[in-house]
Amino acid sequence: MTLFLKSLISLFVCCFLSSCASLNSRSLDHTEPRQFVILKLDDYRADVPVTKGWSQTFEFLNQNNVIGTLGIIGEGLEKQNVQSIEWLLRQNAIGHEIWNHGYCHCRQEVNGQRISDFRGRNLANQKEDILRVQKLAREKIGLTLTTFGAPYNATDDNTALALSSAKMISVWLFKDTDDDVVPTTLTQLKRIKSVNIEYPVHNPDFEAFKKGFEAHRDKSVLVIQGHPNSWVNDPERFNEFKKIILFLKNEGAEFLAPRTYEQSKTAA
Repeated sequence: MTLFLKSLISLFVCCFLSSCASLNSRSLDHTEPRQFVILKLDDYRADVPVTKGWSQTFEFLNQNNVIGTLGIIGEGLEKQNVQSIEWLLRQNAIGHEIWNHGYCHCRQEVNGQRISDFRGRNLANQKEDILRVQKLAREKIGLTLTTFGAPYNATDDNTALALSSAKMISVWLFKDTDDDVVPTTLTQLKRIKSVNIEYPVHNPDFEAFKKGFEAHRDKSVLVIQGHPNSWVNDPERFNEFKKIILFLKNEGAEFLAPRTYEQSKTAA
């Protein structure tokens, strides 16, 4: 890590620690019935300047005191953009969680079968990719990532075995394989396909979200997925996202990071 980045990280850490009220420092009150919401926001790359999609999304979240997450693609940490890293570290210091979203976010057809980072590849390859992203995050931005979510939400039985080698990862977003085949000790935050930000993928839709939300008010935690880079070309997409967030705030939902949810379960 360069001296510049080390100094930058130290500055942000100091600012974070001196803050009287970090968004992520709140304790969870399980005595009061409420719904917890985790914003799973995918596909951040640190090798390009911060895009409008990411900047407008987190400007809005910060203005509304809402915690989100950023799934980082590890490949982008190898050729960093300084402005992008500075922005990313500011979001981390505020309390938003950066998580492991795989190394390259790749997908290809092999003999008629669709192969992605964590579906259809052998155990050694999957393990290597997970650990490579963990190493890049430590070396390039000084962070130990504790949450994992696969590109395309596509995993197989090898993924659980590969994650067991990444000792610091404790939360798995959207595991989509049978627990009875290869169990995992990680905290799982499951996907409810009818409760999402986008319908279809990349297209936020408030009315579709509200319909799904009303059907799952009994769930203690909801994980809803979105792709901020897709909300730029059509301004109405971003407006629909904002409607969803403001609706959830009005409903009394508590937004939190995966690590906060996992820690609360451990402490309970």
